[in-house]
Amino acid sequence: MCVDQALVLLHELGHAWAHTHTSEAQQAGYVFAAGLESWNHPDSAWARRGFEHAADTIAWAMLEEPITLLTPDGPIAQRNAAYHLLTGDDAPRLVDAGRNATA
Repeated sequence: MCVDQALVLLHELGHAWAHTHTSEAQQAGYVFAAGLESWNHPDSAWARRGFEHAADTIAWAMLEEPITLLTPDGPIAQRNAAYHLLTGDDAPRLVDAGRNATA
């Protein structure tokens, strides 16, 4: 991938991760929890697809600095909850920040 923007790279890797690591049940739960139209149906608007939001959520979780997301952003707790739905864990950026705060 020939990009120099971390967000774009992580977003695209987020697609690959979501494609191989989420079940249909997880996808349906994510779509429902986020109030989206579908996981990745071509008739759904791009910004209303769970697959896009999931890729942004993965990218958000991996970056240390605040970013402008490709999909509408929400409060940190909401983004972390979305990450937790996908992975079962808290976002690394929050876990690492907690470790650094106590170090």
